[in-house]
Amino acid sequence: MKIFNKAFLLVLILVAFFQNVEAQEGSDNKLPFVDVLNITAMADFEYHDYRDGSDDAYGFNGKYFIFDAGGNITDNLSYFVRHKIRPYRGISNFFDNTDYLLVTYKFNDNWSLTLGKNEYLMGSFEFDENPTDLFFYSHFVSNLNCFNVGGNITFKDRESKNIFDIQVINSPYMQTGNGSLLSYNFRWKGNYEHFKTMYSLNMHEYAKGSYIKYIALGNKLKYDKWQIYVDAISRSTDMSNVFDNISVLSQLDVSLCDRLSMFVKGGYEKNDTEIIDYTSVAPGSEYVFYGLGAEFYPLRSSDLRFHAFVAAEDDGSNIALQYTIGVRCRIDFASHLNKLN
Repeated sequence: MKIFNKAFLLVLILVAFFQNVEAQEGSDNKLPFVDVLNITAMADFEYHDYRDGSDDAYGFNGKYFIFDAGGNITDNLSYFVRHKIRPYRGISNFFDNTDYLLVTYKFNDNWSLTLGKNEYLMGSFEFDENPTDLFFYSHFVSNLNCFNVGGNITFKDRESKNIFDIQVINSPYMQTGNGSLLSYNFRWKGNYEHFKTMYSLNMHEYAKGSYIKYIALGNKLKYDKWQIYVDAISRSTDMSNVFDNISVLSQLDVSLCDRLSMFVKGGYEKNDTEIIDYTSVAPGSEYVFYGLGAEFYPLRSSDLRFHAFVAAEDDGSNIALQYTIGVRCRIDFASHLNKLN
């Protein structure tokens, strides 16, 4: 009930604010320092079919209620905030539901510094997706603690075809009670017309002086009506066993018309090591997952979307199926206010 009260209070504040702005005749209606201000809600009906004799599970699921805000404070200083109103995956701390709370200072057209709560800079297009655009996940992304507090320095070339980041951030393993631990991440993003890259080297400290190392290679090919990405991630404590603990996955998206698109996704994951990686794939496990779905946009904008998909996961002894239909709605307050001018 407290969560709904907070969400309701936030909506009331925003509505009252816009009514006050519209009432100011002849005033400049553009919000100062705000370029992004929206709320996104997503709900699904899910049916889970377990083939191991377990009882099937089904029901409605309110998945997301997300608040986004961002903009430029000065020509060189910007900020971005994303907060989930509803606790997710059992998280009860209110601040833990904040994905992004960061500021970026741009020294010049090439160099910038970002500080605050941010995502781990990972070479994966699945990891980089907005959560409301991810219908089913790899175990790697599903189990990874994606956000923490730290900083990164960024260099981009004049045409933004190459972007390099170096990040120092709290380790995801701090949640396991191992004290003060850090992660060191390097990522390269390439943008070459039809081909995009997202490669990273990641070192997550799980005990003092001990690291799990990731090599993550994301590749995307995009043309007029379709795009496909392929992610390959290796995790190891010893670089000699880089193929023993891996995730490989791909997704193809096809636009059938302006309002209808389809996607096909599949992947393979395994961990043949004894690495107990609390943020990823369990030791001794092996999975194959696959599925397909469709997205329909009844309006000309992407603010309202209906979606449906079916997905399966096979761990070698059992196949679990998931059938889902749902809706996502986004209210873009910043665009609405600018149209009033």
